[in-house]
Amino acid sequence: MKKLILIIICFVSLQLSAQGNLQFNQVLNSSYDFNTSYYSTTITVPPGKVLKIEGASISEINTSGVRPVYSSYAAITIANVNVFYVYSNQNTCLPLWLGAGTYDIEAAQVTQGSGNYRIGISAIEFNVVP
Repeated sequence: MKKLILIIICFVSLQLSAQGNLQFNQVLNSSYDFNTSYYSTTITVPPGKVLKIEGASISEINTSGVRPVYSSYAAITIANVNVFYVYSNQNTCLPLWLGAGTYDIEAAQVTQGSGNYRIGISAIEFNVVP
């Protein structure tokens, strides 16, 4: 009886499919420039795709080039998940998987003066194959 139940469970579980397979599509490296203490934009993941956010950073842009922000508080949030803090100078809550839809990207920074800043986001896009 136990073997029969086990065989039925195995047979039924092989017929079920919870998700499609993921197929690599492309690497996405995006940057967003801003010059205020708060910045907001959106990112859209098309239907049939998923996005795996691998890294995020915030840098200051000045006459000598682009350099990481170390001396102030800065943070990046994607889809209401904190993904980067300058205080700890590290990515947190990554990787972050995003399914099809539109998501908010928000950045906040506090410095002694004003400046120009750049958010960098690195992601991998996958196709969902049935």
